Amino acid sequence: MTSRKNERTLKYLIGVAGIFCLMPLLACYQDIWDGVHVYEAFRLQDMGILKKWFLESRWTLQYYVYLLFALLQDWTGISYKIFANILAAASVVGICVETRRLLREELGIDEEYALLAVLVILVFPPWATLLSSVLAFHISCVWAFLLAVRFRATYPILAIPLFVYSLSLNSIFSFAVGYALFCWIMMVERACFKRVTGRVFVFCFVLLTTFVLYRHFFPPYGVYAGYNHFTPRISAFLNYWGIAVGTLGIGYFLFGRKLDAASRTLLFRQVVACLALLFFAGLAYWAVGKPVKVEGTNSFTPRHAYLTAIPMAMLLATMMQYGVKQLGRKISYGIIGAVLLLSFFYQFAAYQQKYAQLYYENALIATLKTTPPPAPGFVYIASERKETPKYLRDIAAASNWHFLAAYGKKVWGAAACTDGHNCDLPSSYRDGTLKYAVDRGLVSVSDLRVTRMNYSVENFDPFGNPLYYGYYFLRDYERLHPKLESVSVSMF
Repeated sequence: MTSRKNERTLKYLIGVAGIFCLMPLLACYQDIWDGVHVYEAFRLQDMGILKKWFLESRWTLQYYVYLLFALLQDWTGISYKIFANILAAASVVGICVETRRLLREELGIDEEYALLAVLVILVFPPWATLLSSVLAFHISCVWAFLLAVRFRATYPILAIPLFVYSLSLNSIFSFAVGYALFCWIMMVERACFKRVTGRVFVFCFVLLTTFVLYRHFFPPYGVYAGYNHFTPRISAFLNYWGIAVGTLGIGYFLFGRKLDAASRTLLFRQVVACLALLFFAGLAYWAVGKPVKVEGTNSFTPRHAYLTAIPMAMLLATMMQYGVKQLGRKISYGIIGAVLLLSFFYQFAAYQQKYAQLYYENALIATLKTTPPPAPGFVYIASERKETPKYLRDIAAASNWHFLAAYGKKVWGAAACTDGHNCDLPSSYRDGTLKYAVDRGLVSVSDLRVTRMNYSVENFDPFGNPLYYGYYFLRDYERLHPKLESVSVSMF
């Protein structure tokens, strides 16, 4: 009865967590981060912008996904962003479903703890980065891989294209090796050691060879040449081994010593299998010097952590099953409850900060619409650093799209100038941001100017608060008292 009661409670919590996780994602009607380049392509009806970007960076399939979104947008009149939101939300739900299945079928974990793993995934902070439509394709690759795993034996005709699709996210090459080792650890026995090991070795060798050949003959080119080159992040490997050793130590001293030999062997198979999958979930990123950051709230770096959600949830569910048996439900659920609550707060803060940025950007765009457009060229927008969202103040080109949204033309480059940062960018950079307009004859070089403007708001906090969701959807910009004024105009 206790287990069934806990299952019911977990299902209610999953429903609540699902609302807080998916509603901010589904309801967001505009793009953010690199998605602003997608907005530009759709606003200008120039998919060549995306073609150059995705083909040079070798995200070729993602380009065709956007062409599909464009077709759906033309047919329905619904923005491409909404279709991207739906794909991202469906992928998160799909990952929850498949992770639960893996726990039940591959690890033999009880339903109660499989549901707990679903809850762990739903409060995962990095999902807030999915507000950018660019990352909807990334997370769909993770879901496609899990579906390919499910269908590999029963429907191989369906599994193969899903697997190929998933490999568009290159870190899946590594994750697939990790999954092969995960299966090997769980199934290998002395009687079938050679046969099972041989299969796993051949699969991993073929996958590695395919990746090496693909990167050799089809490397990123153009501005992306040399992108993601091998620069191992040693600290990340050390952090992982610290986590692995600590987890194995907890597994042995708290749980393993009190189990019989067969149960102890099963425990360590399950834990080691999850740790192996966790290692390969991060390996591709650590190898090119990128961090796998779960707890970040004000950036898009946590996108590297998508794959880790699966082994982390599986590992916590496994440890909980043994923890309840050895320590009791109160202690075990008290610990996991604190972890989940902390994760939920991080996720809420991550969504909140991104909505605060969108609210600030929309206020700026609304103010620009009431202001005569500046001369074509580059615009520096001076503002208080403490009142400017981090992404806008740190990324020089982040304000370019504001002028397109306000005036419907792409003849301006812009940068937020905050406390001396980005206040005098090199002319080569300014030339690059205006190349589109000059190449298409929208403006001549002789007509370009450099304009400096001041922008101020009142009572704005880049961290935001829950009320900012309401301000964003109600388009309530007057409460910020936004002011924009031109300070100077000079030759480009």
